[in-house]
Amino acid sequence: MKRKRIRNTIKSDINIIPFLDILLVLLMIFMLIPSKWIQSFEVNLPNSPVTPNIINNEKLIITIEILGMGFYNLIINTKHVEKVRLDQISSEISHQTHIAPNITCLIAASKTVEYDEIIKVLNLLNKIGINSIGMITNPSV
Repeated sequence: MKRKRIRNTIKSDINIIPFLDILLVLLMIFMLIPSKWIQSFEVNLPNSPVTPNIINNEKLIITIEILGMGFYNLIINTKHVEKVRLDQISSEISHQTHIAPNITCLIAASKTVEYDEIIKVLNLLNKIGINSIGMITNPSV
């Protein structure tokens, strides 16, 4: 009879291993989810009905279109130069700064162009000494 009573009694010990497994899983969830929220935030830029028109100014406008793969189109006011390299852009803009020191450079690039190409152009313009740089975007409707 003693054996029947021992088998039917309930253990009062806590099994801690499954409890720790659940705690570790919850800890990982709470560590990973906030980092995903921080890294994928949306930017809601303000719209303005009044946009500055830089073309009406007395400045020389140079537009650099980034084609990718190390090729660029260069537009100096109405003169178009197609498929040039970065060193050719550097020499042309340096020549233009000697003629007219008041220059505005605009950078145009597709969404698919690598960010590295844009940084190369920005670094080049910084070395030349161009302070007025803009990015061309589609106007909001």
